[in-house]
Amino acid sequence: MNKSINPNMHIKQNLNTEIEAWLAQGNVITKIQNTYEQRLKARPSHIVKFVSPEKNQKELKKIERAANQAAEAQIQMLSQWLDAHKGRAKALVQILGCAHSYISQIKSATRPCTKARFEEIYQAMKIVEAREKYH
Repeated sequence: MNKSINPNMHIKQNLNTEIEAWLAQGNVITKIQNTYEQRLKARPSHIVKFVSPEKNQKELKKIERAANQAAEAQIQMLSQWLDAHKGRAKALVQILGCAHSYISQIKSATRPCTKARFEEIYQAMKIVEAREKYH
């Protein structure tokens, strides 16, 4: 117990022999421990991403909604039909019973139009054309 106790004596290891061996090799680092590549290899390759059921439902609804939309060609046809004769938009609105802005927004593609609603518009277009023949 004559020896004074240094608190670091028990924590530190005696690395003198390892340092001397390293110096004998010419101070060359031969191995880097815990490299990025090793950490990547340690990860499982089949990492499963958690996808909530609500997100799946939203994606499915979005796809279904997009599939239920009228085609761009149909909207272009409506636009050309409305521009062909003056007053067609007003007559179409009267038959459909909707606001003029509704047809205008569909024409300018700022409002979506479902296939079913486009069929209603198309039937109303035929009625307007039939009325135009008699006037």
